[in-house]
Amino acid sequence: MNCRKIQNFFQDYLDGEFQWFQNVFVDNHLKKCDRCKRELEASQKLVEKLNGMKKIEASPNFTQEVMNRIPQFQPGFCHILKELLDALIPQPVNRWAVATAMVAIIVILAITPAFLYKHLTDVESTVKVKFCLVMPEANTVALVGDFNGWDIKKMLMNKDQKGVWTAELPLKHGNYQYMFIIDRKTWLTDPNAIRYVDDGFGGQNAVIKVPHQGDSGNEDTRQYL
Repeated sequence: MNCRKIQNFFQDYLDGEFQWFQNVFVDNHLKKCDRCKRELEASQKLVEKLNGMKKIEASPNFTQEVMNRIPQFQPGFCHILKELLDALIPQPVNRWAVATAMVAIIVILAITPAFLYKHLTDVESTVKVKFCLVMPEANTVALVGDFNGWDIKKMLMNKDQKGVWTAELPLKHGNYQYMFIIDRKTWLTDPNAIRYVDDGFGGQNAVIKVPHQGDSGNEDTRQYL
């Protein structure tokens, strides 16, 4: 278990939301890692300072005092637009309808290229990946890894009638380390992974390599949809 994973658990650890075995897991890591111990101590001091801060109540005249500090009216876009329409468009015409249409056209022309580019590049740069684990005796299985900050609450897998747990998520091209958490307490390395890497604590994380979309020359493609 690396330091980043441990530090992601600090909030629940300080809030007392961990069960006893999870506290033991974090405590054992803190005994070996001075860096995480300093990070936890800094977080504890910050929480204590925030809790000890004096609450300041606004004065009865707070709203009026704020309003008095607001600068006087300066002609804005709508005001300038109204004057321009008064000069260019005859009175019988619904000038504000014309103005609304003009503004809408300007906005659409401005955002459409950026929207289409972002939408198309997002679709093209991600691949849907399917993770599977056969474990009918488990009550819950969570998928954690680089793609969700190792947060056990973000990705609970679904179980079918045969006891096969699955989860699907879109991932961009790259390498991702991951593990399964069984019943919120037991960390399990994917036994069917093709790659593994040392987690720094005597264990191994599974590794999945996500190819570019349309790349069929990768041995991990069995996991891609």
